[in-house]
Amino acid sequence: MAAARHRHPVLAALAAVVTLGLVVPAVGPQPAVPVAPAPAVVAAHDAPLVVAARAPVAPVSVPEPSPGTAASVTVRVFRSAAGAETATSTVAGAMSMTGRHYAFLTSWGALPARWNPCAPLRWKVNYLGNRVTAELPRLKAAFADVTRATGIGFVYAGRTTAAVGRAAAGADIVIWFATLRQGASMYGSHASRTLLGVGGHTDWPLGDSAGGPLVPQRGEVAFVASKIPSLTARERTNLYLHELGHVMNLGHVLDSTQVMNPSTSTRSPGRFGVGDRNGLALLGIAQGCVSVPSRPSSPRFTLTDDDLVISAPRVTSPAGRVTYVLRDAVTRSVIQRSTIPTFMIALSTLLSHRSLRDAAFQVVASNWVGQAAGSSRIYELPGSDLVALPRFVATSGRISMGDAQLRIRGTTVATSDGLTVTGTLTVSVYQGDVASGMTFTLRGPGDSMALSGFRDVRFHLSGTLTYRVAGTGSQTVDYTGVVLTTA
Repeated sequence: MAAARHRHPVLAALAAVVTLGLVVPAVGPQPAVPVAPAPAVVAAHDAPLVVAARAPVAPVSVPEPSPGTAASVTVRVFRSAAGAETATSTVAGAMSMTGRHYAFLTSWGALPARWNPCAPLRWKVNYLGNRVTAELPRLKAAFADVTRATGIGFVYAGRTTAAVGRAAAGADIVIWFATLRQGASMYGSHASRTLLGVGGHTDWPLGDSAGGPLVPQRGEVAFVASKIPSLTARERTNLYLHELGHVMNLGHVLDSTQVMNPSTSTRSPGRFGVGDRNGLALLGIAQGCVSVPSRPSSPRFTLTDDDLVISAPRVTSPAGRVTYVLRDAVTRSVIQRSTIPTFMIALSTLLSHRSLRDAAFQVVASNWVGQAAGSSRIYELPGSDLVALPRFVATSGRISMGDAQLRIRGTTVATSDGLTVTGTLTVSVYQGDVASGMTFTLRGPGDSMALSGFRDVRFHLSGTLTYRVAGTGSQTVDYTGVVLTTA
């Protein structure tokens, strides 16, 4: 029997338990036949979960699935790690058929939940007063088999007094040898004369709320102590390997040559089969470490002639290549993406986007597991100075007003972004010193007027224009009396 708890990506405070069972055949040493629910749960976090009252709700029994068909599995939902509030729901699952060899209990999308194989896991045991202490060497041997299949190290940390189903200090995995009454909180409705044990793990998503796959945080196994003495050495080994397989996130299969078949008998393999090892290999060290990147430090700012450079030290992660995102720390909107923690923003771009001129920038590092957001810092863009008034260009056929140029203080960057111009200029046309009687209006930089049929043209300007840069005040220029001649 297996139990797998995980946090739902929408109900982030919840953790789900999937209950499966390992039993003995009802009669004789016949080929193993599943008599308890055994579907492999794929993406169980997508199940609709309903929060119930504070009184715990026991798992409901699940009918035996027929080969090749889908089945339902009971999901117990915990609002807290202590299970203060529970609910039940069912999700669809398909039992793995002969030939597929292995299955997983829980997955995050296409990724199965798996422990971080780069850190040793500590385990403790509680015999609860039952006379099975001689099983410790066989348990240690079972853990050694899991190590050979996964590359994960396990450390026996001694005994614990933790109650069944409760976490034990200093232990990632807890094993209980309990009577049916002592282990009722874990056995649930599966407690029967054929039940041998239950096992599973508590899952939590790594990274932010939607940024990483499920990673087991606590493993739990409860064996029915009264059944142990009547089992052969092979059956005991098969039982221990089976429940540890659930702790590692293996699900049930119908292939009777695999340890993860949900029944055990004198014909059980007593060691991991090819399918078991294939599944464990996908959960072990060969798949790399499971870790979010370290948190980037506060970004540094460097002002150049043309750009604002934002950089942070590289972060390290054993779980694959790290990528970086520069984002607005307030709106969380992405500004740039990069494979290195250095970003460049043109100062003219900053001037044209007022929301970026006084902003808190944040560098976010991510890998295939999840992401870590660095600290942020407010950066205020320096003010701008008007360095050149618009140029007027006059020909015999046209007069045009060019753009005014801004310079960002302390740099040589010239731009027209961020500049607003108000006011108008009245233009009077002269032939030589004689007024032609023709006048027109220029409404600011970029405006022009076409002429034809005039010779020896002069233009007389009158009026004012006000140049304004947000946050830096304004400048008003009186153009009255300016006289231009054609080129």
